[in-house]
Amino acid sequence: MRKQLITLGTAATMVLGGLALTSGSANAGTAAAAADRNFQASCTSAGKKFSVGVYYTPKDGYDRITSYSFSFKGSDIGDRNQVRLRIREEKFGPDKNLWQWESSKVTRSGHTRHPNIQVRYKAKWHADFRVVFDLKNDRSCTGLTNSA
Repeated sequence: MRKQLITLGTAATMVLGGLALTSGSANAGTAAAAADRNFQASCTSAGKKFSVGVYYTPKDGYDRITSYSFSFKGSDIGDRNQVRLRIREEKFGPDKNLWQWESSKVTRSGHTRHPNIQVRYKAKWHADFRVVFDLKNDRSCTGLTNSA
């Protein structure tokens, strides 16, 4: 019997002798390039939203993290937003920073950073973030993605 595993995003389809069994959920953003995967996350504060997307490609025993994009939604957000983005390896005890980017002068438009780091498959990692919105009374929020 022929067995084949096809992976798209977080969905897996196993083909057994012509019968396809599917589990998980496909991400439309990854359908174009089957090897590329991503995590999405967001947080809100005072009616303002901060969203991130982390994109990576599994290959040769590693997850290669290629880009970390983010954007703001909401009115009256100034152009001096404070943003911290991190890629972290999960450990027993404190997590280990693998990559970090910080800025205190981020405008509202979307941005992308390119960590270009590799993490071994056996290591469990995630992305986290913190933003302080540039408002009359600064408000912050934090979040993290699922783990790979």
